[in-house]
Amino acid sequence: MHIATSVWRSFSSRHKRCDGCVQPAVLRDSLLDPVARWAHSIRVTNLPRTLRLLLRATTFALLALLLLGACRDKEKMAAEKAGPILERLMPLLERDTKQVREGLPEGAAVLSKLLDNDPGSDPTGLLRALKKARAAVKKLEFAKSTFFAFVGPKGTVLRTNADTDLAAGQSLLKDVPDSKKMLDAKAGLVEVFGYLHGFRGVQKGGDEQWIVGHPVASKEGKLLGVFVSGWSLRLYAKYLQGDTRVHLEAQAKDKTKPIPLVYVFIARGDKAWGAPVTPDSNAQAVAKLDLQSKTKTGTYQSSVKLEGRTFAVAARAAPKLGDGVVIAVLVSEF
Repeated sequence: MHIATSVWRSFSSRHKRCDGCVQPAVLRDSLLDPVARWAHSIRVTNLPRTLRLLLRATTFALLALLLLGACRDKEKMAAEKAGPILERLMPLLERDTKQVREGLPEGAAVLSKLLDNDPGSDPTGLLRALKKARAAVKKLEFAKSTFFAFVGPKGTVLRTNADTDLAAGQSLLKDVPDSKKMLDAKAGLVEVFGYLHGFRGVQKGGDEQWIVGHPVASKEGKLLGVFVSGWSLRLYAKYLQGDTRVHLEAQAKDKTKPIPLVYVFIARGDKAWGAPVTPDSNAQAVAKLDLQSKTKTGTYQSSVKLEGRTFAVAARAAPKLGDGVVIAVLVSEF
C-alpha cells in the first residue's frame, strides 16, 4: 500500500467528522483533487520511487494539518463571539423583566376599576378588562410576556388574554403551590417559577414558566383576584435566540457567508430550557454542565460537542430573572 494512501486513510478514519468543519467529501472537490493531481504528477518525473512516495505522503500530511488548523480557527472564532453575544443579551433580560415588574402593579390598579365584586361571572367582560388593562400600561403593551391571566381568590384561573383559553378552570394554586403568596390583598408583587399546563409555550416536551402576580383589590380592600403575567422559559429563550440571529445578520460584513449557529438556553436547577425547535438532547447536555455552580464567580466559558459539532459556551448567572437562573449561549461557526 502506498505511504500516501496510508496517511490519508489514517487521517480520514480519525477525522470523519471535523466538528462543524468542511467534510472530506466536500474537500475532495475543493482541496483534495488539486493536491492529489499534483501528487500524482510526481509519478511521471525521474525521481526515485521512494522519494516520490515520500513527497506524496508529505503532501497529504500537510493537507491534513491545514484542515485541522481550519477547524481550530473556527472554534477560536466561535469562542470569541460567544462572550459578546451573551453580554448583549443581559440588558435585554433586565429590560424585559423590568417591564413586567413595573407594569403589573399599574395594570392591577386599572383592573380594580374595571371589575365588579364577582369577575368570574362574566368571562367575556373579564377578557375585555384584561386587554384594556394591558393596553393602558405601555410597559405591559411592549412586554415579552407569553400570557396574561386573572386568577380568582381561590387560585383558579378565571380567564387569560388568549381568545382560545386553555388555562381557564385550571388551578394555579394546585399546580404551583408557591403561588399561594399571591392570594393576599396586601401581598404586592410576587414572583414564582412553576408549570401550569395552560401557560405552556410548547405543544410537546417539558417547559417551565416565570410567573408574576399582583393582587387586585376592591375599593373596600377585598381580594378580587390576582393579575398574573410572565413567560414560558422556552418561548423566552426563543425570543433571545431570534433577536441574536437578527443582530448577527445585521452586523455581518459579508452577507454571502452564513452567520454562526447560535443556541440560547435558560438553565435553572437541574434543567435547561431552549427554544421549542431545539433538540431535547442539546438541552440535556447543557443541563449536565452544572452552570449554576460554575457561574458563581462570573462568566463561565468552555466548549461542548453537540450534533457532531463543537460549540463555544458562554454562561452567566441572571439574578434579574431569579435566583439560580443562568443564561447560556452556544456558538458554532460554519
